[in-house]
Amino acid sequence: IRRHTATHNHHYSFIMKMMSSLVTKGKVIILVEGGDDKPVYESLFIPSAVFIQPAPEENGARGCQFVESVTKDILATKPAALLLGIRDADYTPWSSYVAPPNVFRTEERDMEMMLLRSTKVRQDLDIVKQGATAKFEWIKDNIGVPRGKMRLLNSVLDLQCNFSDNARISNLWENNRLRQDWSTFITSNFISNCVGQYCNRKFNAKDYNTEVSVRHLNNIDWYKICQGHDVMYALVYELADSRFNVESFMKQM
Repeated sequence: IRRHTATHNHHYSFIMKMMSSLVTKGKVIILVEGGDDKPVYESLFIPSAVFIQPAPEENGARGCQFVESVTKDILATKPAALLLGIRDADYTPWSSYVAPPNVFRTEERDMEMMLLRSTKVRQDLDIVKQGATAKFEWIKDNIGVPRGKMRLLNSVLDLQCNFSDNARISNLWENNRLRQDWSTFITSNFISNCVGQYCNRKFNAKDYNTEVSVRHLNNIDWYKICQGHDVMYALVYELADSRFNVESFMKQM
């Protein structure tokens, strides 16, 4: 607890000091989730008037919750501060979430989907690797959207599936090749790792199909449900032989 508090105070003091300096110069500060977001949002604002700052990590934790907590803490002591927070929408439209003051969400599921919604950006994939655009379109429909449904249900139903450890997207590939049973494995891998209770019992395949149907998840636009990292890293796995990487494409965007 002491280490956590000390780390938080260090980051808080750093942000406060930086913000105070910039406020005196009339700059607007925009807190974003991470380093990948910074160059994207910098291209949307006037550099002389706006400073983009990724929310600092705290014991390895970062992202939307830290954007919100830092924004809230700073405004509590400096209510007139020219400060905004921008976070990924994630699956908040399907919950009772209410955005804190001065915090805005992406219209799409996340920042990557905000970019990839653009046909032009998707076509730029071919600049990095020929044929990557067609591969992306297949991945978003066959892997990104199904995984998005699973992540959404995991979030709103508190199914407690750990996608980072137990249901990794890399599980769909073996020796750089998509598993032959990938279309059924993608769902079974998720369901088998749901450890949270669903109606006082374990979540199963029938429950999954029911929830998808009742919530009309098959009718949702792909860019509102796909997780950016899922789609991009699936593309990396599918193009493993070409040494395609997300970093080079993000720079291209």
